[in-house]
Amino acid sequence: LIRQRVARTREQQLSRAGKLNALLDSREVERDCRLDTADARFLEEAIHQLGLSLRAWHKILRVARTLADMQQETHLQRRHLAEALGYRARIDYCDGYSIIEATGIAQGSQPKPVNGTLLSTLPSGVIW
Repeated sequence: LIRQRVARTREQQLSRAGKLNALLDSREVERDCRLDTADARFLEEAIHQLGLSLRAWHKILRVARTLADMQQETHLQRRHLAEALGYRARIDYCDGYSIIEATGIAQGSQPKPVNGTLLSTLPSGVIW
């Protein structure tokens, strides 16, 4: 079953772009990974709060596109972005909450301190 899903996902990517999502350049990412305004703001806020670069933006979009392809969905949705961010950000637990939960990224709220520290000021080991 898993092998079939992977094969179907690969075929979908190859038929859409002639290559796998991991190999998409920035123009192809913009073409194949379109976001609605609210989801683009969500990703922008998450990128800012996590202190990630534009390069990370494209990587997250490629992973989210693959997640959508695995579910046979043509449009990226916030859940794909959130899952891709989860793979990008190391999930540390602070008082029972993950960094993403503690900062409010998952709910789209304002940043909150984690143990008295804003996420952007955490040591570099938090993000990989």
